[in-house]
Amino acid sequence: MYDDDNGDVGLITNIKNPIWDPIFKNMEEEQLKAFIALVDGKINACDHRNNMLKNNNQSEANFSFMQNMAQASASSSYLS
Repeated sequence: MYDDDNGDVGLITNIKNPIWDPIFKNMEEEQLKAFIALVDGKINACDHRNNMLKNNNQSEANFSFMQNMAQASASSSYLS
């Protein structure tokens, strides 16, 4: 639900852009800066975690590939 300050209340269904929450109207500049810093920190933490997971997945893929190559090499040596 939302209230657009004109008395119109309805359901939020297909909003493509975020709306300005009324709670921010009463915040002082320092409070807004602190909030922005908090959100930026959380975004940076998510980015860091995503990069770690990507690197971990890449490392696992490389390790798996190397294992397969070693097994193939061992198998061909055994068959020779």
